[in-house]
Amino acid sequence: MNLSIDPQNLRACMKLWREALTNTIPMATEFHIHFIQERPTILGNYEKTASAWLMVLQPATPEDSDKDAYATLIAEIEEFQRWVKEELAELNRLAIQTVLEEGMDELALKHPDILSRLTKYLKPGNRPE
Repeated sequence: MNLSIDPQNLRACMKLWREALTNTIPMATEFHIHFIQERPTILGNYEKTASAWLMVLQPATPEDSDKDAYATLIAEIEEFQRWVKEELAELNRLAIQTVLEEGMDELALKHPDILSRLTKYLKPGNRPE
């Protein structure tokens, strides 16, 4: 099976998505607010997308003339995925820090996702220094 991929398309997606979340492109205030409010969900979707791209591309065998371009594209996707994971980890750290500093209402502590993250964070060796 021969498959042609436009690496510029993937690069454009990664660039636009990163710029949208880092507020480095001009956009309406409503969109800025949306990206701030939905940041965890958007980052989660970006991570899934990067994983899917890698799942499709990594087992592929490029033509000899495309090996360098292929390796570069894989590295760029992996770097984007690393950035996404770092951003998600930072959001989790900030959420936990806020809980520890300001407290949290009883209802929020019953939320399974919040409770599991807080429990994981409080285990020895899991706290950032």
